[in-house]
Amino acid sequence: MQSSANCALLQIINSGIDWKLLLELMDFHRVMLVVGRQLLNIGTSEVPEKVMEQVRYWQREATMKDLGQTIELLRILKLLQENGVEAIPFKGSVLAQYLYGDLSLRESSDIDLLVHQQDVLTVKRILASIGYLPWPRLPPAQETALIRHACVYELRNPERCAALELHWKNSKHPSLPFPADFVWNRQQETSIGGMQIKTLLPEALLLLLCVHGTKHSWRRLRYVCDLADTLRVAGNLQWGDMLESARQLGAGRMVLTGMSLAHGLLEAPLPDMVLREIGQHPQVRLIAAERSEEVFHSPREWETGYWTICRFNFSSFDSWHGRLRYLLRMALVPGVQDFEAARLPRFLFPLYRCIRLFRLAWHLTVGENSPPAP
Repeated sequence: MQSSANCALLQIINSGIDWKLLLELMDFHRVMLVVGRQLLNIGTSEVPEKVMEQVRYWQREATMKDLGQTIELLRILKLLQENGVEAIPFKGSVLAQYLYGDLSLRESSDIDLLVHQQDVLTVKRILASIGYLPWPRLPPAQETALIRHACVYELRNPERCAALELHWKNSKHPSLPFPADFVWNRQQETSIGGMQIKTLLPEALLLLLCVHGTKHSWRRLRYVCDLADTLRVAGNLQWGDMLESARQLGAGRMVLTGMSLAHGLLEAPLPDMVLREIGQHPQVRLIAAERSEEVFHSPREWETGYWTICRFNFSSFDSWHGRLRYLLRMALVPGVQDFEAARLPRFLFPLYRCIRLFRLAWHLTVGENSPPAP
């Protein structure tokens, strides 16, 4: 007997599918594996063979990549544990295991670790022993300034084609005033690959997923899928505490928008109290409606310029204080690309703010898709 999901999928297929557009959307939204699994369940009698071939190719590639990333993640975590350095994996293999119990159902491009800010250079030194190098390489003075101002530090291992991002403080959205101990007070232990590792409590994970989706203007369905599937598997959540934490950070609108998208697009379960809160915020409903409609457009129709992303993030803060903090940070706080643009002597470091402003003006004028990294 076919499942209700398969029956619904068959009805959609029988009504007529633009298979080329579907594959394009699956790729853009990074849901090739989840949607592909459903298409494989339907079978070749309903799905064109060329589509099935593409889906199988994606699955093979993603399975090999995800397995390699998981092995690499465990190798890194073991080395850090042996050296007494705390680290919490975020997204990637750990999230795939938590959501699906299957590493092959969520694609990931790199490894993300949450670490203490004061441990960043220690982690760099430890991982250099297994081939990880900073990307890009900066002189010591610029590197120290980057760690002080920014909240993301990238390492790459050329031999293993592996990319690792170290996050600290409030890196899921640099303009939110996360306490330095936010994630460290909201962790638990889990097991992956037979190894005990730390991971985030569901409430902290949900909040960070909402903030992360906002940072990228919810332009990929993958962000909504992560949120919806977390809501399905998390069990009894402390909704009151999570919403209060979001309000204290000025991220209440971000969380409610994410929840509205997960509920509206993917029927994620939400308690009545959250649905009532969404109903009381017209701006949340408006933003969610706009994002929901754009999900079904061809990626070529998306507005992806830097100004569009800035405008969306600006409107997502709860208060004008948060919006002002966002603008000041984006305009004046130098990031890795700014430090890489010019190797200034230490006494000229204040000029990096000018470089930041110049690059920001260039991005806004030219309309390049990728913003200058904060």
